[in-house]
Amino acid sequence: MDLYFAPMACSLASRMVAYETGAAMGFHRVQLATKTVEGGADYLAISPKGQVPALRLEGGRILTETPAILQFIADQAPDSGLAPPAGSAARYELQMWLNYVGTELHKQILWTTFSPDTPPEAKTFVRGLIPARLAYLEAHLTGREYLVGDSFTAADAYLLWVMLLFQRLGVDFSGSPNVGAFVGRCMSREAVGRAVADEAALLAG
Repeated sequence: MDLYFAPMACSLASRMVAYETGAAMGFHRVQLATKTVEGGADYLAISPKGQVPALRLEGGRILTETPAILQFIADQAPDSGLAPPAGSAARYELQMWLNYVGTELHKQILWTTFSPDTPPEAKTFVRGLIPARLAYLEAHLTGREYLVGDSFTAADAYLLWVMLLFQRLGVDFSGSPNVGAFVGRCMSREAVGRAVADEAALLAG
């Protein structure tokens, strides 16, 4: 498998899950501004959407969209617990959280905030949604360590990436102790911490 990524973009969640599973994975950095892969290849010829992540499967098929990619990688290592068994209620709960993070946090808030074409008024509006979103997460994480069941899953990797960008935006977690503890708990995982460190180093370099 080959993952096309940009440092500290949402593709970081896929790297986390790949490290967690120990999957044999090639990593190919994408320059989003020019839509080129490191080395000069045209990224649009690989993924016409021009967004990361994209996952090249054995045989050459390209898979896009973070929720789909996270589940695919997790399913290659079913004993990892990163995705509950297909057809189980817990699997649908995982999908529920992947969709929530993708729509209510990633695309609605982060994409709007970081897009250079977003009007200032829109950025202000979506920043105003953050407290309610944090309150929802805070309530859900009361008495539990992770989003689904009792163990770290692919949904937690996706949410952690969002929370790391919230921190970059200066969001204060002091009023959300469960969320803050969740971030610390996830970052203490060897594979997760290594994935974040690797991409932070790439971004800094």
